[in-house]
Amino acid sequence: MNILSLVSLNNKGFGTGFINDRKKGGKKETREQEIHEASDCIVENTFKNRAKISADRVINAFTIYPAKGIKGDKNSNFYEFLAMGTIPYILGSASLMLISPIAKYYDKHGSKQASKYCNAFAFGVLAYGVLKNISKNFIKKPVKWITGIDVDLPYKKVVRDLPSTSDGKVNANIEYHKVFESADFTRSDLLYDYEKYGKKRGSYYDYIAQKNGLGKNLNASDQIVKPFIHKVVVKERLAETWSSYAWAILGVGLCMQNSTKEFFGLKPTAKGIQKMAPSNILGKTKKLASTLVESFKEMHSKKAGKALIYTAIASTILGNIISLTNNKPQKQKNKINLNNKDSVVC
Repeated sequence: MNILSLVSLNNKGFGTGFINDRKKGGKKETREQEIHEASDCIVENTFKNRAKISADRVINAFTIYPAKGIKGDKNSNFYEFLAMGTIPYILGSASLMLISPIAKYYDKHGSKQASKYCNAFAFGVLAYGVLKNISKNFIKKPVKWITGIDVDLPYKKVVRDLPSTSDGKVNANIEYHKVFESADFTRSDLLYDYEKYGKKRGSYYDYIAQKNGLGKNLNASDQIVKPFIHKVVVKERLAETWSSYAWAILGVGLCMQNSTKEFFGLKPTAKGIQKMAPSNILGKTKKLASTLVESFKEMHSKKAGKALIYTAIASTILGNIISLTNNKPQKQKNKINLNNKDSVVC
């Protein structure tokens, strides 16, 4: 049973009480009633909520989901399988970092070299992941600011399990997805009741239509806005994917420069963190910042490095242009072709 995801099924936020009964209108509501009345709903895309969603997925990926899979639970699903895909990344990075303290049990020279290389490798993995994920915001944020479309807008999905007991009681879990997770199967039904832009049903579509110059006070704004959103989401997803890999490669390239190697003591003339006291966190941070600047300058001095830097920057600029242009639906003019024999004019 997924305890973390069982709280507050009907709440658009995140509950904290692990209880079997809730109060509703002064009366206690049983767990069965809560499950029966629960429905999918949008969750505000705030830093706090994103952190809680990530924590929920990671904790369950290490505890609940593997247990269900090993037991052959009939309610295991693909969402849980994908969530467990984070385990190798976390364990792999942790293994690289743990080798450094373990290396002290080897010979003196070998332990020093192992420590240096493992720290450098861990930093390379970190640079790859950080730049790959941060760079996506270089396209997502402008798209949100200009069009009003938040491609990462999350929603809480209530998943009712198949009965697993003789009494026929149904349990439920919560999965966190994104409204625009699939460009072709967008959860547009949830956007009709999204109250951030007004209490009126469909106010979200009215807001997007007005913000992007598609019209004001439309009778059916959703019919005009949906094709517009589809175009923006498809192009934005494509642009952020190719751009993120360009930035990720740039991160790895920075870690391969001589300045970075000196920082980790991998050069004969190195005067990096190896020479600093373990408690000198501030000094190491300043040294790392100056090292990254030097690595960037060093990379920029090479033809291949320049090409990589400008490719990453160009991918972001081009991605924004592609995502934000030519998205408005073409106006259909009512024309009658009098030369067509099949045309009927009434």
